[in-house]
Amino acid sequence: MPAAVAVQPDYLALDGFQQARAFFDGVAFVPVPSQLSSAGLQLLIGETLRTSTADYAVDDVFDPEALEVLVHNRYSLPTIRSVIEVCSAGVLKALEEDHRQVLEDDVGYAISQG
Repeated sequence: MPAAVAVQPDYLALDGFQQARAFFDGVAFVPVPSQLSSAGLQLLIGETLRTSTADYAVDDVFDPEALEVLVHNRYSLPTIRSVIEVCSAGVLKALEEDHRQVLEDDVGYAISQG
């Protein structure tokens, strides 16, 4: 039976993962953000919104220029988790600034804090 156990690359070195690995038929690796296309990154953000039960589409939350900044900076983000953290921090900054959407400056600020 297929199962997703962990998607963070640093989990592979953990003792618990090494012990559990003996029970797996194989291990698949999740791509790093730099391996995702612009569309793939936006799909990831959309799925994250959907699974968090947020009733918004990516275009509802992120201004197009903000998405451009995120896509451009995906090469400096080491994991999928870091992309989600930047998105979350960008949303919080936008709320703090009373923006209707996450703007370019909100994403830039979120990236600078990482």
